[in-house]
Amino acid sequence: MTVIAGTLDLDGLLARLAQTRPVFHSEADFQHAFAWAAHQADPQVQVRLETHPAADIRLDLLLARPDLNACTAIEFKYLTSGWSGTVDGEQFTLKHQSAQDIRGYDVVKDIARLERLTSARPGWNGLFLALCNDASYWRPVSHGRVTNADAFRLYEGVVLAGSRAWGPNTGVGTRKNRDRPIDLAGSYKIEWRDYARLDASRAGTFRSVALEVDWSGPSSPTPCREKPQVVESIKPALGHEAADRGTSLTVRAEILAAVTALSARTADGTFTPREVIDELHRRGTRYADSTIRTHVVSVMCDNAPKHHGRTYDDLERVGVGRYRLRT
Repeated sequence: MTVIAGTLDLDGLLARLAQTRPVFHSEADFQHAFAWAAHQADPQVQVRLETHPAADIRLDLLLARPDLNACTAIEFKYLTSGWSGTVDGEQFTLKHQSAQDIRGYDVVKDIARLERLTSARPGWNGLFLALCNDASYWRPVSHGRVTNADAFRLYEGVVLAGSRAWGPNTGVGTRKNRDRPIDLAGSYKIEWRDYARLDASRAGTFRSVALEVDWSGPSSPTPCREKPQVVESIKPALGHEAADRGTSLTVRAEILAAVTALSARTADGTFTPREVIDELHRRGTRYADSTIRTHVVSVMCDNAPKHHGRTYDDLERVGVGRYRLRT
């Protein structure tokens, strides 16, 4: 599960946004609506649109909680096929953009930009987020032949990693201003999810793809603020995710500290998600019940189905509704 600015659950934020804004006029409209939804969900989040967090980097959106030493850099893409209709009394007319190969190159370039921006900044993560109503982006072609744009396809299940470059017979027009190979430090699996269904037409369904960039790079850090102290007695339960970096506690770190205490109170060392939630509330957690529960039953559970891009093997399910720390 991707956490934005230390507090916001991306899946929950997108679900709420889809209820009020299932379609957007443009990429700028999408950016603004997402930023406003983040602000409504957490008024303490600082919102910066079209910013320059580094001299040579332009960024679509930066969401920050300096008090938590948490910043999320976000790049957006709005990949549209032609569609026209009225939603809640508002008329929308979307252009058919086509040029999937060029747009794919721009996506990979966005990911590389996020890697470069976040790599030396403790407390930062990056997020590439796209909305699309053009099935040719996620549905692979059936002919199976190698093409010059294979490195930049966004088909379901594709893994973007390593050096991405055009094939040898790519046209000059396609390469214009996009000639250089792009090197990615991380690995990113494309997994499209349904966002909104406007109607039954070919372009009436919007899907989203979200890729988190969280790559630990070189030193010379630029944190959101001076790093806070981590309570020494909690460090053994944190693992590398928070204790080693000295940053504010992540939801995983808080859960590990809570379940360590819960395990010591029972003969068999087991606990329920509700008990974890109650324990974290007693400790003053800032995380929503749904976020905590999702981590316990899925993200951090070794024998749960893998529905998230990043999972951990901290816990195991030992019975109906009961879990314990893995040893």
